[in-house]
Amino acid sequence: MSLEPTILSIPSLSEEEKKARNKMSIIIGLILSAVVVSFYVVTLIKLQGNVAQKLILDKAAAVRQTGAIAPVLKSAPALKNTDGNKGQTQ
Repeated sequence: MSLEPTILSIPSLSEEEKKARNKMSIIIGLILSAVVVSFYVVTLIKLQGNVAQKLILDKAAAVRQTGAIAPVLKSAPALKNTDGNKGQTQ
């Protein structure tokens, strides 16, 4: 058994093969860039949604403290009072 490393001969590519490889690399780069941008956009949208939800919940808390019920907040099921005080402050 010989322990000498074997040297693999790598064939040189023709011009057409080099162009095809370059084109494929560009396509893969564009696809990966599109994936990164789409994740970024989705993250921004989700963060903005959470900010909007926090603002709505803050408004609902203010409504509970003052006892004033706005017609818009009255119809939102997630904002209904569940503690039994019917919007009254303690």
